[in-house]
Amino acid sequence: MLKNKPLRSIAVNRTFVSKQIKLEILTVCDAPISQPDNLIDSIQLSLLGYDEYEGWCRQLETRLQQIAVQYHTGKQILQGDITANITVDQCINMVV
Repeated sequence: MLKNKPLRSIAVNRTFVSKQIKLEILTVCDAPISQPDNLIDSIQLSLLGYDEYEGWCRQLETRLQQIAVQYHTGKQILQGDITANITVDQCINMVV
């Protein structure tokens, strides 16, 4: 009898979810999304224009919370967690 084993390792899941988060970050600010993997983890959201539109931060919070629920990460993103001064990597760590 075969034992139930996870289909993916944690590292693969983190990589996949990280790519999803980068895609959401770019989508919210209407940036090109053809290669979200090229978004540098250390870049602050302000460099993508998040400091000019507070609504983008709220929108991103909602989308990150949806990702956390979808992938059962156990994390919760609250209103005010996302600001223009945080980095892409900090967004990823909030979810994964």
